[in-house]
Amino acid sequence: MDAKKGQVTRIQYLNTMPLPTDRESVYWLNVLEIPPKPTGKEAEENHLQFRYRTRIKLFYRPEGLAGTSAEASGKLRFKYKPGYVQVENPTAYYVSMVSLKVGEDAAGGKSDPQMFAPFSTTLLELKAQSSALQKPKIIYRTINDYGGATAQEQSADQF
Repeated sequence: MDAKKGQVTRIQYLNTMPLPTDRESVYWLNVLEIPPKPTGKEAEENHLQFRYRTRIKLFYRPEGLAGTSAEASGKLRFKYKPGYVQVENPTAYYVSMVSLKVGEDAAGGKSDPQMFAPFSTTLLELKAQSSALQKPKIIYRTINDYGGATAQEQSADQF
């Protein structure tokens, strides 16, 4: 692409390979922007260049899925044992979690961001645990379809 020009990308599903019809599918679009190397008089001067990599999640959402993506994060199920949280996603939608902590002050630990696939169960190892809790509250934030964060909390069963 020439300098100071733009490019439009069109992404379209062409039915060339079958995709699941009972759940979302996720793909990644990676775009790397590399500025042109200075030429002429600019090449002789000091300059700073930045390269940008943008990684975008693309979801294919078939028609007729049960429930909605907005409801999916509230349907997650949690089980806890000291040092671990098991997260079950019984929905047909991916759920992207920004943060998770066990207990109001994260005494039971916290987890790195995760994305939970439809109809999956994931075991998360907790960090920074200061005490074991009997029936803790799981406090978590997820990303909605518009990029906003939604805060929620649920009680966790022991496992």
